[in-house]
Amino acid sequence: MASTSPEPPSTPEESRPLTPPLSPSSTEILETAAQHALNSEDPSFLIAVLNELDLPVLTYRSRMILNHLIQYHPIPLCHRLSKIIFSLRDTITKVTSAVALEIFKSFFSDASWGEFIKPLLLDLKRDDYAVEIIPIINELLSHFNPHYIPENDWPGFTTAVCDNLDSDKEEVLEFVLSVINRLFTDGAEKILELSLETLCDKLKKILRSSDVSLKVKEAAVEASLGCILRLKNAVNDEFLQDLLRKVINTVFFNGEIKFDMSQEGYARLILDQLVALARTDAWFLRNQVDKVLEFTFIIMENPQCEERTRFLAIEFVLVLVEDRKGCQILVSTGGLHIKRMLSQLLCMIATINENTALDNRDERDQEQWRLLDQGMKSMARFSQALGGRFLLEGFPQPFESCLNSEAWQRRHAAVSSLSIISKNCSKTLKSKVDLVANPIMKMVDDIHHHVRWRAMYAVEEFSKYLHPELQNHYNQKVLPALTKAMDDFSDSKIQVQAAMATYHFVEYCTSNMLEPHLDEIISKLLRCLQKGKQLLKLWALSALAAIAKSSQDRFLEYYRTVMPYLKVVMTKAERESNSKLLSATVSCITAIWTVFGKDKFGDDTQQVVQLLVSTPISNLEIHDPMRIEVLRAWGRLCKCLGHRFQPYMEVAIPCLLQSAQLTLPDDANVEESDERNRMIQIKTETLEEKATACVLLRDCVAELKEGIDLWIDEVAETLVPLLNFYEHAEVRIAAVLAMPEILKSSKAAIEKRLLQKSPFEKLCSDIIPALIEALVKLSGPVLNIDQIKRFLSVIMDVLDTSISIPKGDEASEQGEKVSKKVCACLKIFMKTYKGSLLQFFDQLLSRMEHMWVKDKTVKERKIALKIFTDVVEEFREEALKFCESELSLLFKACNDEEPEVQEIAAHGIGVAAAFGGSIFKPLVGEAVSALNANISDSMALHRDYIMAHDAAVTALGQIYLFHEDRINASEVFSTWLSHLPIKNNLLEVKIAHDLLCSIVEKSEDELLRQDFAYLPKIIAAFAEILWADDETLATEETVNRVIKQLRDFKSRLPSNIWSSILSTLEPSRQNVLQLSLSS
Repeated sequence: MASTSPEPPSTPEESRPLTPPLSPSSTEILETAAQHALNSEDPSFLIAVLNELDLPVLTYRSRMILNHLIQYHPIPLCHRLSKIIFSLRDTITKVTSAVALEIFKSFFSDASWGEFIKPLLLDLKRDDYAVEIIPIINELLSHFNPHYIPENDWPGFTTAVCDNLDSDKEEVLEFVLSVINRLFTDGAEKILELSLETLCDKLKKILRSSDVSLKVKEAAVEASLGCILRLKNAVNDEFLQDLLRKVINTVFFNGEIKFDMSQEGYARLILDQLVALARTDAWFLRNQVDKVLEFTFIIMENPQCEERTRFLAIEFVLVLVEDRKGCQILVSTGGLHIKRMLSQLLCMIATINENTALDNRDERDQEQWRLLDQGMKSMARFSQALGGRFLLEGFPQPFESCLNSEAWQRRHAAVSSLSIISKNCSKTLKSKVDLVANPIMKMVDDIHHHVRWRAMYAVEEFSKYLHPELQNHYNQKVLPALTKAMDDFSDSKIQVQAAMATYHFVEYCTSNMLEPHLDEIISKLLRCLQKGKQLLKLWALSALAAIAKSSQDRFLEYYRTVMPYLKVVMTKAERESNSKLLSATVSCITAIWTVFGKDKFGDDTQQVVQLLVSTPISNLEIHDPMRIEVLRAWGRLCKCLGHRFQPYMEVAIPCLLQSAQLTLPDDANVEESDERNRMIQIKTETLEEKATACVLLRDCVAELKEGIDLWIDEVAETLVPLLNFYEHAEVRIAAVLAMPEILKSSKAAIEKRLLQKSPFEKLCSDIIPALIEALVKLSGPVLNIDQIKRFLSVIMDVLDTSISIPKGDEASEQGEKVSKKVCACLKIFMKTYKGSLLQFFDQLLSRMEHMWVKDKTVKERKIALKIFTDVVEEFREEALKFCESELSLLFKACNDEEPEVQEIAAHGIGVAAAFGGSIFKPLVGEAVSALNANISDSMALHRDYIMAHDAAVTALGQIYLFHEDRINASEVFSTWLSHLPIKNNLLEVKIAHDLLCSIVEKSEDELLRQDFAYLPKIIAAFAEILWADDETLATEETVNRVIKQLRDFKSRLPSNIWSSILSTLEPSRQNVLQLSLSS
């Protein structure tokens, strides 16, 4: 049958291979063909296969042969293909080479590439044809990951690389250096460690040579920097220092750059490597730093260089100075480099025009904006690294030169730089505030309005970061300058900035500082409220509120003057639905009231209250600033009015509750970026409002105390769940801080008989578990040592108070609940602060010792023993070191008259046995005696004592498991086993039955070697556990262990013994056991 495969291309008859047809179904024939293709001296057969692959559709025969070669003979195929490509010259292999390269791209992994490139590297020096096909190999290199040479798989690779670096052919040098640089680029440089010293010597030779081209030297510089950066830990420091010296001399010698600066890509490559080196090991540059910095500054200061090249030069200096040792290197070179850097940054910041100064981002000014932004960011980093005081004291000349310049742009740059430095170096400048304040105060009256505006902005920055030193020493200069600027109605931008600066400056002023200037400042601010635009009014309102807060009673004489202006602004803003101005006015008025208290502002509240009542927040958009301001206004009114606020609670408290109960929007299904951004904004605003409401609810409860009795339940129901609100810390903190206030308020309302029924019990049962849960979820310890000490003291005081309530008292039951919750809280606290509590053991255990002596109440002894048990369980032997002598009290308590004391004491003995280690061993005998006395008592199985009995049985099992070497093992085991299974104390049964599994697993061989005396009882206990058919008596894990153990018994016991034991069980237990084993 004729083949449907396409015919191979027509070739001369004598060059076509004469091969018999192959049957691809025969593996033997395929292997024969593969061997012929790989081993024949004549490569024509493999060439024919490759040529057929060049057809549009592979012939079936060629595909089968190729797949066989790739699958079973990949390395020999690599070698054979390399020989064809790199050695043969005839015309047929021109096509064959391309096909072979395509085979590698399609079928071979990167790991095979080493085998493919070997012949080329070995032939480069002696074979001109290998040099000719370098462009082909370079093209192929771009398709492969340089990890193609596995480490130590071919040591000859680095030898071949180094040998070829002696070549006198430019093409060979370029190719080998490109291979080296490719290794560095893709992180495969460790291959070169095998011959690193030789490689570096060869690179030095190239760098010194006058016979190689600039292009080769550039590639050698790149490779040398790669060795220094990536392999500097592989050889000694001096060796690579010498290589760095050769590199620097190659690119920069006698103060001149030794390459064509039109090739800025090469300059950026060098700078990139220098930046990386400074970032990883700045100290390595110490011997060449002068030359490197000179090279960097020449590029930085060259206006003909591209912007990105100059920025990269700046980045090198910044990275160097931000490294501690690099900073030392720079400072040690003298001040020239620092002065040049400052001058360069000031020049960049001075790249400003009328538009950029006004913050108008016109597309035509993009270059100026980039230079300005880069200069300001770089000045911040440079000053932060060196220290503002160091710069301004040591290098004042660049700043003075700019401040005294006739060009307003340079004066503007100096003022901008001083404000940047004050922000980033506030700690060092606070003691030398004159360094920045004096120059700025001269600039506030500058002839150019942009400089004046920037000086006002600098005053604002100084006020925020250099307080209170600025206010203490410059209030006599700053305040008159600000009032003068606010009077400049010809330039509203300066007015607004002056009002902003006033707000920030007076925040940290005292009343004595403000008093001489109050007339002038308040007059100017009121004028701004009358004639200014909205932004000026907003900052004037903020400034008035800050002045009232700082001047305190001295503002009172201005109250009657200021309030009419504020009312007019508020009325107008309400009429015009101007929510921003309305919220700011309400904020200012209520802030002033907060300063003076309820007795000073008389009837002025009415208009504000009417506004608040008529503005339900449910009618406002979530982004409306009035929402939060309404909440804050209610909170401030409550604080101002105290109990006189009660008439307004009917409106205020529901408003606060509504905001505190806000839920976050669901953005899970939002995909579009714009919509998602909108949802994020809503979520942020919602969280801010929720946190504000929670804080204000807490403040209202604290202020009104019993006066909020009608709302106490709703406030608690709202805030308690928020103890675990982990979407926002401020919400959670406010909820936590509100808890004691809620409890105090409830207690005060009960004492004054304002409540018919006490909510105290419910509040305790709600609040304390929520507080415990919140403590559990803490990501880690957040309290310091003093706070831990305080916490322990407070929690022990709470325990003392709760247990001191006489039995039969109305609050006795509530006190019992509080005690349990506090013990649980203390246990969690111990887990969280385990590492810090050891030093407080004396404080903690001494209180417990005092509580568990015989003359104390049952409640006190129960709590003391419970805490002791928790401490031992958490701190193990470390805890017992502190209270070894007290263990005897524990043994006595195991047989106390009170069954609850017995139960806790028995549990404590079990915990001490499990975790007490060597400290407990000498006391094992006494412990066994105490437990035996408990479980053998005639009343042990009475319903009042059964819980204690079960705890004692569990403790006895723990002693047997952990201290078998210190007891009469067979006697204790027999006693313990006779009391199993236990079924009443659900806190103990699972522990006891898990212990049984552990003991049986540990002693299985011994149990089977004896006369099987214990097995009937063990199997009966196991059957009882399985019959329970739920997790009442054992966990799922323990049940699985029981079934596995029973299967082992069944397989290892003689069948008659197994049957005999089963016959002793009740039929129901036999059935459940058989069913469990067969499932």
